[in-house]
This record gives sequence, structure tokens and C-alpha cells, in this order.
Amino acid sequence: MKKIFVAIIFVTLCAGLSAHAQVVTQTTGLQLGSFVFSGSPCSISLNPITSARTVTSGSALLLPSGTPATVAKFSVTGLPNQVVTIILPSSIIVNSGSGPPMTVVPVLNGPVSRTLSPSGTITFQVGADISLPAGTAGNYAYSGFYSVTVN
Repeated sequence: MKKIFVAIIFVTLCAGLSAHAQVVTQTTGLQLGSFVFSGSPCSISLNPITSARTVTSGSALLLPSGTPATVAKFSVTGLPNQVVTIILPSSIIVNSGSGPPMTVVPVLNGPVSRTLSPSGTITFQVGADISLPAGTAGNYAYSGFYSVTVN
């Protein structure tokens, strides 16, 4: 069994270029937590609404100890009732320094197009899906970064 911890800790926040600028703030970072798997391919999902982790294919043991799994949480401030579009990358490559790179797919908690509240704010969350390739052996701590753009 191999123990792996995945943390996506660096986020680049971008507000779209327009006459009506938005301010995007990350309030909580994306953490996929710790898990152990046998070295056979498997996939794990972090629900962007509930923060629940599930093994979606293969076999892995999701560890409750260590850094807990959490979705990334963001707030956007702009003009009242302004329509914005949230853009996430199609995938993120995370690295451990010694283990093989892994691909993480960010998952938004709703539609990409949203309307700011009458006070000019919204919040949204980002979960993730990760696929672990066969033969990933060892104890690794993965990290990476991704961009969130709000136009």
C-alpha cells in the first residue's frame, strides 16, 4: 500500500478585463487529503458541494487522519446583479518532487455563468477528480497550482 497526500495550494486569481472589474478571493484552499492505494489504477473524487471524497474506480483507502480534504472556496465582489463567468482549467498537473506527476481535474459546484447578488457578491466552490496511475509507489506529498478566472 502506498500513502499519498495531495494539496493544491497555489491559486492564481484573475478578474476579467472589463469596464466592471471584479475582486476574486480564495477563502479556503483545495485539499484532497490523504489516502492509501495498492498501486493499481484508481480514481478519487472530491465533491465540490459537500467536500465528501469517494473512490470512483479501483481501490483506495481514504484516510481520515492528517490534513482533511476540503473544497476550495472563493468569493467574488463586483457590481450588483452583474453576470460573470467562472473559468477553471481543464486539468492541473500536480507534482511531489520524487513521485510521478498526477493529473487533477477541477470541478465547479454549479454553472459557470452566475449573477452577482444585489449587494454585488457570490461565492463558489471547487472540488476535484484525481486519477492515480498504476505503479505509483511510495509516500508522496503532491502540490500544484491552478488559475481561476472570473470575467
